Amino acid sequence: MMPLTLREVCRRKPLPCFLQVAKPKNFQKAFEGQISGDFPRDMAEAWSSLWRHGPFPEPFLRQRDRFSRKWHQDYFSLVLRQDLKDTSRVVEIDKIENLLLLLPLRVASPLSMANLARNLKWPIPR
Repeated sequence: MMPLTLREVCRRKPLPCFLQVAKPKNFQKAFEGQISGDFPRDMAEAWSSLWRHGPFPEPFLRQRDRFSRKWHQDYFSLVLRQDLKDTSRVVEIDKIENLLLLLPLRVASPLSMANLARNLKWPIPR
């Protein structure tokens, strides 16, 4: 299942890729032209809704916070458990899931492996 894009939600045609500009020296200008400017009101509302409920069709179409949170938690667990199980021999998947939940809270802060290990109750690395 692919996530919805802002242009899909607003029923607008996709813009051509800025990399399709003939001259490489015009890439930056083409890129800035696509990302700058004000959103029309309908696109601003769609963006807000996508940000709040996520880009996947089911939670986006339902537009209910509780359902969206539950759906995303289930999706996260399902992808983690199935994909990780298929690609590796990890025994403690619950601890990997807890690690993935802890990491976003620590973005832009010093990473302490010992602190993470204590939080996950793993042996402290040396």
